[in-house]
Amino acid sequence: MAWRAETVHGQIAVGTELSIYKEPWEPGKGARSLPSGVSLATRFAHGAEAQIKVLEVTGSDAIIQTSNRAQWRMVEVGAKGLKFPLPDIGEAPATYWVVKERHRPK
Repeated sequence: MAWRAETVHGQIAVGTELSIYKEPWEPGKGARSLPSGVSLATRFAHGAEAQIKVLEVTGSDAIIQTSNRAQWRMVEVGAKGLKFPLPDIGEAPATYWVVKERHRPK
Protein backbone atom coordinates (compact mmCIF):
# COMPACT_ATOMS: atom_id res chain seq x y z
CA MET A 1 0.00 0.00 0.00
CA ALA A 2 1.22 3.47 -0.84
CA TRP A 3 0.34 7.00 0.15
CA ARG A 4 -0.25 9.39 -2.75
CA ALA A 5 -0.62 13.16 -3.10
CA GLU A 6 -1.95 15.11 -6.07
CA THR A 7 -1.73 18.85 -6.70
CA VAL A 8 -2.45 21.37 -9.46
CA HIS A 9 0.59 23.35 -8.36
CA GLY A 10 4.09 23.01 -9.83
CA GLN A 11 6.06 22.77 -6.59
CA ILE A 12 5.79 22.69 -2.82
CA ALA A 13 5.58 26.25 -1.50
CA VAL A 14 3.30 28.38 0.67
CA GLY A 15 -0.24 27.94 -0.67
CA THR A 16 0.30 24.56 -2.34
CA GLU A 17 -2.84 22.46 -1.97
CA LEU A 18 -2.67 18.67 -1.83
CA SER A 19 -5.19 15.86 -1.88
CA ILE A 20 -3.71 12.91 -0.01
CA TYR A 21 -5.00 9.35 -0.11
CA LYS A 22 -3.91 5.77 0.43
CA GLU A 23 -3.78 3.34 -2.46
CA PRO A 24 -5.37 0.90 -2.89
CA TRP A 25 -8.48 2.27 -1.25
CA GLU A 26 -11.62 0.43 -0.32
CA PRO A 27 -14.97 1.62 -1.70
CA GLY A 28 -17.29 2.82 1.03
CA LYS A 29 -14.48 3.48 3.51
CA GLY A 30 -13.68 6.98 4.69
CA ALA A 31 -10.39 8.79 4.24
CA ARG A 32 -7.57 7.51 6.41
CA SER A 33 -5.64 9.82 8.69
CA LEU A 34 -2.20 10.74 7.41
CA PRO A 35 0.42 9.02 9.60
CA SER A 36 3.91 10.23 10.51
CA GLY A 37 6.84 8.50 8.85
CA VAL A 38 5.34 7.72 5.46
CA SER A 39 6.47 8.89 2.04
CA LEU A 40 4.01 10.53 -0.32
CA ALA A 41 4.35 9.74 -4.01
CA THR A 42 3.43 13.24 -5.19
CA ARG A 43 2.30 14.18 -8.69
CA PHE A 44 2.52 17.85 -9.72
CA ALA A 45 0.51 19.73 -12.36
CA HIS A 46 3.19 19.46 -15.04
CA GLY A 47 3.41 15.68 -14.64
CA ALA A 48 6.57 15.56 -12.54
CA GLU A 49 6.58 13.22 -9.57
CA ALA A 50 8.51 13.39 -6.30
CA GLN A 51 8.70 11.64 -2.96
CA ILE A 52 7.83 13.79 0.04
CA LYS A 53 8.51 12.51 3.56
CA VAL A 54 5.91 13.09 6.28
CA LEU A 55 8.04 13.81 9.35
CA GLU A 56 5.35 14.50 11.93
CA VAL A 57 1.58 14.70 12.15
CA THR A 58 -0.12 16.31 15.13
CA GLY A 59 -3.87 16.58 14.77
CA SER A 60 -4.53 18.71 11.71
CA ASP A 61 -0.89 19.92 11.36
CA ALA A 62 1.91 18.08 9.59
CA ILE A 63 5.57 18.70 8.86
CA ILE A 64 6.80 17.42 5.49
CA GLN A 65 10.25 17.34 3.92
CA THR A 66 11.07 17.58 0.23
CA SER A 67 14.05 15.98 -1.51
CA ASN A 68 16.14 19.15 -1.05
CA ARG A 69 15.61 18.77 2.73
CA ALA A 70 13.33 21.83 2.92
CA GLN A 71 10.67 21.37 5.58
CA TRP A 72 7.16 22.75 5.36
CA ARG A 73 4.22 22.99 7.76
CA MET A 74 0.86 22.14 6.27
CA VAL A 75 -2.63 22.07 7.75
CA GLU A 76 -5.57 19.85 6.96
CA VAL A 77 -8.57 21.66 5.50
CA GLY A 78 -11.87 20.37 4.22
CA ALA A 79 -12.48 20.21 0.49
CA LYS A 80 -14.35 23.53 0.82
CA GLY A 81 -11.14 25.12 2.17
CA LEU A 82 -9.38 24.74 -1.19
CA LYS A 83 -8.96 27.66 -3.58
CA PHE A 84 -8.14 25.57 -6.67
CA PRO A 85 -9.83 22.45 -8.00
CA LEU A 86 -7.55 19.48 -7.43
CA PRO A 87 -6.88 16.76 -10.02
CA ASP A 88 -9.46 14.02 -10.36
CA ILE A 89 -8.55 11.09 -8.12
CA GLY A 90 -11.70 9.15 -8.87
CA GLU A 91 -13.61 8.02 -5.82
CA ALA A 92 -10.58 7.66 -3.58
CA PRO A 93 -11.35 9.02 -0.10
CA ALA A 94 -8.86 11.83 0.46
CA THR A 95 -7.85 14.39 3.01
CA TYR A 96 -7.01 17.92 1.86
CA TRP A 97 -4.00 19.94 2.98
CA VAL A 98 -2.56 23.42 2.38
CA VAL A 99 1.10 24.30 2.90
CA LYS A 100 1.20 27.27 5.28
CA GLU A 101 4.85 28.10 5.90
CA ARG A 102 8.46 27.00 5.70
CA HIS A 103 9.29 25.07 8.85
CA ARG A 104 12.52 25.80 10.71
CA PRO A 105 13.51 22.85 12.92
CA LYS A 106 14.37 23.83 16.48
